[in-house]
Amino acid sequence: MTSKPIVPGLYDIPLTVALERLLAELDESRKQTKKLDPSDAPVGLSRLLFDRIRHALASQRGDKPADRVAKQIALANKVLTLLEKEAPDSGAVVGDHVAQEALRLLAVFEPPISGLVQPAEPIRPEIPLGPRTCLQLRVLFERVARTECTNDGDLKPSRLCP
Repeated sequence: MTSKPIVPGLYDIPLTVALERLLAELDESRKQTKKLDPSDAPVGLSRLLFDRIRHALASQRGDKPADRVAKQIALANKVLTLLEKEAPDSGAVVGDHVAQEALRLLAVFEPPISGLVQPAEPIRPEIPLGPRTCLQLRVLFERVARTECTNDGDLKPSRLCP
């Protein structure tokens, strides 16, 4: 890793070996650290792992796109196997492994009504619904719920909702 200076600012991330080396070069008055709290550690560590695992999956190569996806699935399943062995109470089980067909589940439909009418396919949102998007939508809906419309069409904070 090329050593680049750490940018001054607020952080709340696990101290990695690379960060530890960078911080060792700084005067004590320029840094603040704190022991990982056991209740917060899973969140911080999982963010670190998320970034590394996403990068590792994206770095998989293959002659064809299907080969690349097959390598990504194999790596994901190895990580799940490691979790099964090293953290048996984690809930990771063989059933969590990605199937080799490399398919995504997009929808499950209601059963036909009286065998006559096939239910319509749900309308898929045009925006991706990743975890951040869902959180942003929830915040937006909460803000709208605390807002009321005035007679002139302007929105103002609702007196009914804190």
